[in-house]
Amino acid sequence: MDRCQYDSHGYRSLSGNWCPIDASLSFLPEYKKIDLLDCCNGLLLCRCSKPYPETPNYVVCNPATEKWVTVPANKWSSDSYARLGFDPAISSHFHVFELAPAAALNANVKSDYNIEEVGIYSSKAGGWTHQIAWDDPIEILYFTGGTFLSGLLYFTF
Repeated sequence: MDRCQYDSHGYRSLSGNWCPIDASLSFLPEYKKIDLLDCCNGLLLCRCSKPYPETPNYVVCNPATEKWVTVPANKWSSDSYARLGFDPAISSHFHVFELAPAAALNANVKSDYNIEEVGIYSSKAGGWTHQIAWDDPIEILYFTGGTFLSGLLYFTF
């Protein structure tokens, strides 16, 4: 099993009050592989794979409370870019934003990184919505992250 390996890293308490956090995420169910994709206001977004089915799920978890929620995957989740949106000052609900490049949607296209579809999962609604049309093409070669602020996700490329 390939869990998150953060042995060389650690959590440091800036306030001096130490609350141990399980950096290996051993409180999550048994997965073949766990990839940490994003974090937002104390929550982590992970892509988790089991031997079967091959399509990975997302897991949103809080390592401080060891609570977690499985987010159902889209059919192209393994080849997309995913980010987390959560603002506890506004709502206790989170969103997962999944950007699918053309190469993820069409096996015949190997190097087209134009975003063809965006999926947005709402923990409040319990499901995905999709956006497949917009005015200007968006191409992502190196996706470095984003910032969730005031209910909007700002991407940095």
